[in-house]
Order: sequence, then structure tokens, then C-alpha cells
Amino acid sequence: MRVLMVGPFPEDLDKPDGGVQAATANLAVGLGTLPNVEVEVISNSVTSGERTVSHPFGSVTYIPQGSGARGWARDLHGHLIR
Repeated sequence: MRVLMVGPFPEDLDKPDGGVQAATANLAVGLGTLPNVEVEVISNSVTSGERTVSHPFGSVTYIPQGSGARGWARDLHGHLIR
């Protein structure tokens, strides 16, 4: 089974920036321990360009995003629609 998660994910897995990032990371890592489960996460990044990072549980694709709702609608949401 393939699980696609969209949400805030820490760029450093050991240093989440808040509870939502920690919850997303814990869920992805936990799902990745189940047999026959492939996890892919799409997250926003304000620090660097688009990139995909591999982890033992699966992969995380970071997409650059501007601040606020306009950045979400234009950058992250627009990318997912494409």
C-alpha cells in the first residue's frame, strides 16, 4: 500500500519545529515500519529549493513556498494540482 501525506514535515527529523511537524514525522515513521507500506510525504519548505530526501520509512519532497495563505495557494497547492 502506498500512503501519500501532505503536511508540515521537519527538514531535520531530529528537530521538529512544533507539534504538528512532530506528529507528521511520528506518523510517517510509524507507518513506514508496517510491512508492505510505502510512505511519501509532500511538505513545504521556506529555506531551500525543491528536493526529495530519502528516509528509511520512504521519501519526503520539499516544495518551496511563500508565506501565508497566498504562498500556500500559489506554491504548494498549485504544485499539487499540476
